[in-house]
Formats: sequence, structure tokens, C-alpha cells
Amino acid sequence: MDKLLSVIIPTYNRKELTNKAVASVVTEFPSLVEIVVVDDCGSFAYSFDALNTGGIPVRVIRLNRNVGAGMARQAGVTHASGQFIAFLDSDDCFDAGWIDYVFASLKSRAGNLNCRVLITGIARGERRVGALVRRMLVGLPQSLQLIASRIMATLFNPFYTQSMVMSRELCIFKDELRYCEDYYSTAFALFGANKIFLPKIVACHLGRAPNSPGGLSSVREKMFRGEMQVRFLMLQEPSVPLGYKLLVPVGMAYQWCRAGVKSVLRFGASLLGVALRS
Repeated sequence: MDKLLSVIIPTYNRKELTNKAVASVVTEFPSLVEIVVVDDCGSFAYSFDALNTGGIPVRVIRLNRNVGAGMARQAGVTHASGQFIAFLDSDDCFDAGWIDYVFASLKSRAGNLNCRVLITGIARGERRVGALVRRMLVGLPQSLQLIASRIMATLFNPFYTQSMVMSRELCIFKDELRYCEDYYSTAFALFGANKIFLPKIVACHLGRAPNSPGGLSSVREKMFRGEMQVRFLMLQEPSVPLGYKLLVPVGMAYQWCRAGVKSVLRFGASLLGVALRS
């Protein structure tokens, strides 16, 4: 491989935000890093100079049809030359020290760089439940963290794509998944990894609150179906051990209960709004 790390940034009609995301990729070792921006067939072609402000080379891949974030990331991995892959959404930014921490961690803790490693840091702006789950996982002995993370993945997506760096062979995508594609990729990266690092440092800053309007997360019904589809794929995939498959129905029940509670809360809020206006 030509580079140690490739940063994949899918984008769709977000020139200024994408420029900020590209500029946030900084390191003391720019020769080890490349940035691959994947233009997901936006209405205007995204372009960028050869290097970002940190001296890291930037390549732009333009797709001939819109395929969604998951398959855009896959196209980026296909064109990447890095041994390890990081993903960054076009409206988010890396923390200034994240990449150098990753390099130091790989050097001092991963040992054999041929092992299947997943590193995930803190996502600033994450949901409260995500922060609680992460603190719980970090508090476990390191020998149990990967097992516990896999268990969490049968219930919901435990990590943000933007907060993860992984070995290239852990980058797995599914063509038919347009919604919850990040959940699928995270879950199967966890099932394929043999090392996980959960550092107590900030990896990225989310540009938009999770589940807020403006992203795919605001499309509730399609997201619900996508999340359920990921769980069915877990049940069908031979690489997922039986013990974890037995937990998948628990995750399905959790999803139904969560959706029901949210529907009741939204209905109650709408009634309250009507009462206050009347």
C-alpha cells in the first residue's frame, strides 16, 4: 500500500462544508495520509486543489449516478491506497489531534499491523445514550471490549462512522442498503475485527445533531426498515457467530419498543402543542 491512512469523504452538493471537512484532516506526517473525496453525482462537480492546507494530497472521484453514502464510501475505498481507512462525512470535521493519535496507537499498541484493528474515539455532539454506552465499554477490561461492542451492535449502532479508523479489510458495504448503511458497516467491522481500541479522546465534531432534519436520519420509516434489514442480514451472515445471532431478536424487540415510545412521545407533544395554541 502507498499510504498508511486513507480518509474517505462522500459528498453531495456540499462544496463549502466539504472544504471544511478536507481542511480538518491534519497530521504531523502528511506523507502517510491521503484524502479521497467521493462526489456522489451532485448537481455540480466538486473539485479541489492537489493538497489541503496541511499538505495532504486530495483526490476527487465523481460517480456517474447517485448511490448514497454507503456505496460512495465503498467507491472511495476501492480507489484508496491506504492500509487503514477513516471515514468522514462532508458536514463533519476531525479533531486536530485525532490522526496523530491513531498513528501513535497503531505504532505502540497494535503491534503487527496486519491484524484487523478498529479504533473509535469520541464523537463530539453525539447522542446522550451513545456517550453512556461508550463510557460503559471503556470501563470494561480491554479483553472484553470487543465482545461487548459486538453485543451492543446486535441492539443498535454503538459508534459513529466518523469516529472510526479501521483496517482496510474491515470495510464492508451492502449494495441494497440506502438507509442505515453505516450501522451495517460498523456491525460487520466489529464482527471481523480482532483488536479494538476505545481511546478517551475526541475523534470528530459532528456538524449536525443526530436525527435532526437535513440528513437521512430524519426519514423515520425508511430508517426503521433499514435498521431491521441490517439485523436480518446479521441472522443470514455465516461470519456472525451463533451466540450473537441469538441476541439479534432482542435487538429487534428493542427497536420496536423504541419506535413505539417515540411515536407516543411525538403524539403527546403534538397534542400539547394543539392545546397550547387553542
